[in-house]
Amino acid sequence: MIQLEAERRENEEIAAGAIMSAGVGIAGALTTALWGGFERNNGYYFAMIITVTGAITILQAVLDNIFGGGAAC
Repeated sequence: MIQLEAERRENEEIAAGAIMSAGVGIAGALTTALWGGFERNNGYYFAMIITVTGAITILQAVLDNIFGGGAAC
């Protein structure tokens, strides 16, 4: 019984990973043209500043504490 439960959960992880990967791939394909147009209209460096700022903001939202996301707990 426990082994069947473990196998079922393993399959859920694979399915969730496939769904997330497909979603990220589709989102990237759809937004590539938008980022290209934004860069063309506003400049490469401004687009990179927006991208890096967004990445840092997302990183701060994910971390648990100031010591590297719980690595020092």
